Amino acid sequence: MIKLPERFVENMKALPGAEPDAYFRSLEGPVRRGIRFNPEKADEKDRAEVFGLLDIVSPRQVPWCNDGYYIPEDKRPALLWHYAAGLYYLQEPSAMAPASFLPVKEGDRVLDLCAAPGGKTTQLAMKASLLLSNDISASRARGIVKNAELFGLSNTYVTAGSPEKLADHFEAYFDAILVDAPCSGEGMFKKDSALVSAWEKKGPEEYHSLQVPILNSAYEMLKEGGYIMYSTCTFSPVENEGTVEAFLSTHPDMELAQIPGRDELGFAKGLNGLDKACRLYPHFIEGEGHFMALMKKKGEKQPAGEIRTEFFFSGDRYYRIKTDDTVRRSSLRFLRTGLLIGERDAKKGFVPSQALALALKKSEASGSELTVDYTEKDSFSAPILHLDREDPRILRYLKGETIEIDAGLSGRLLLAVDCHAIGWGRAAGGRLKNDYPKGYIWH
Repeated sequence: MIKLPERFVENMKALPGAEPDAYFRSLEGPVRRGIRFNPEKADEKDRAEVFGLLDIVSPRQVPWCNDGYYIPEDKRPALLWHYAAGLYYLQEPSAMAPASFLPVKEGDRVLDLCAAPGGKTTQLAMKASLLLSNDISASRARGIVKNAELFGLSNTYVTAGSPEKLADHFEAYFDAILVDAPCSGEGMFKKDSALVSAWEKKGPEEYHSLQVPILNSAYEMLKEGGYIMYSTCTFSPVENEGTVEAFLSTHPDMELAQIPGRDELGFAKGLNGLDKACRLYPHFIEGEGHFMALMKKKGEKQPAGEIRTEFFFSGDRYYRIKTDDTVRRSSLRFLRTGLLIGERDAKKGFVPSQALALALKKSEASGSELTVDYTEKDSFSAPILHLDREDPRILRYLKGETIEIDAGLSGRLLLAVDCHAIGWGRAAGGRLKNDYPKGYIWH
């Protein structure tokens, strides 16, 4: 049993409608785990195969996420090649809710403001036309870059800046913003007991003082008629309703919006009269603790400029990007700019990127050869080496090893398993020298 701080226990007992005794009993149960499939990659056949390999006979869908499913605590989906090919993301079920309920449609420009490690980014990118994913920490933002690459995202920029700095570049620009704010993490005590000691050192009041300025910056970047989803993984009314109240009191053109299906899903309503907000209690739903408040900026959205697909060059690197005039004018330093196609090497010629391999659709990786444009006039081609899904060479490749191949193959090859690209290699003399990036290698 987790040893909880005495002040936290008293706070939980004082929460209206929280049924604290049931909550404390829930801490003795298993941690809820989830898997969220990539709808751009994983079709019904792929999903069935994953469930079969995990010995899950009757997969149960997460009610608030079409692509989310529950995974028993003893399963290890990260050990399947499907994970390396970006077919799914491992995510706690409640954490799938904020991006699911943020209204986003095709053509929208979306901001994930406090995005690390990038799970919600991979979810939002499926709905947005252009997505900016940010975290104030550069080291954490690099984790977003890797997850964006694994998921094969081509419409996503990654930055590591303060919310105030971003607001200087994107005034009234975004149609929808997710603020999954830094918080005291009370809802994740069962999942990560280290958060308990962190809570004792830095409690709800300190996080509240961080959250309100973040929301203020988000407001500056939101269009009229746009939405902000504010979410935390804590139970604290100071950080939840208190932060929302403080924000709304200084922004009269913002109003709470209804999150559909709250009662049917088992979400509790917000406190202090904020009935439209949602509290996700782990003893009411199958998920850990979360809070959501959806807010809309009054007014009508004005038509925005066109989002264009362009080739972009930076030094020897070649990108394909989704962009518009605002992004083009920005002087921000991007850690990721759309899709890195590859780079020019003085000795090797054009070298395709791992990001490109993972961005390929099944239809693109199903033939005998791949041809990709990297400028408006230039392209490169490479044969595709198809491996059977049970081929032991898949694991060896993912571990960074050289593998044996047909002696007749030579030059750069794309490796694919069941038409899912997993990476590149260079063939010579019946062997494939591994080009799998160091940061991806299985250990």
